[in-house]
Amino acid sequence: MPIVFHCESCKKKIQAPDGSGGKYSNCPHCTHRVYIPVPQEVLDQEEELKLAPIDETDEQQRQRLMRETYALQQTLLKQKEVPPEGAEIPQNQSHVPSGPDDREILRQVIIALRNMVDGKIDQADATARALMPHKKRAAGLLDRLAMTDMPEPELADVPPQVLSKFIKNFRAKLQ
Repeated sequence: MPIVFHCESCKKKIQAPDGSGGKYSNCPHCTHRVYIPVPQEVLDQEEELKLAPIDETDEQQRQRLMRETYALQQTLLKQKEVPPEGAEIPQNQSHVPSGPDDREILRQVIIALRNMVDGKIDQADATARALMPHKKRAAGLLDRLAMTDMPEPELADVPPQVLSKFIKNFRAKLQ
């Protein structure tokens, strides 16, 4: 029994041979490319695919793993200091340097850069003035920020070229 359907373009009736269902052809009237539908009888004869039920324990395990992955990513993003390869880590320091540590200075530098990016120049200047007693360490940290391929998470939304200019400007303020 031929497959009978209408052209989508010219709406004329078309008859196609039995085995052509599910294929494309051209309308004999307007030459529009048409899809020849599969007859309902053929669709009824095909076996229905049954999906396996969702295993709740697998779904719970997947969600737990996703939460653990997220927590681990957040922990890694919060880590700021990574010693360079081959650097020797001192075991016993006889004296502790006075003033803020490099981590605190880096935090202040990042805050100042973020303020510059956000247009809060007065706040950035105030932070620069607060860092003046530690300007050599701050300049070194700025140089390290400029050399890194991956910016700090607080500055990740800033395009690299823009961030580079802000780092240069901030370094100049520390001179």
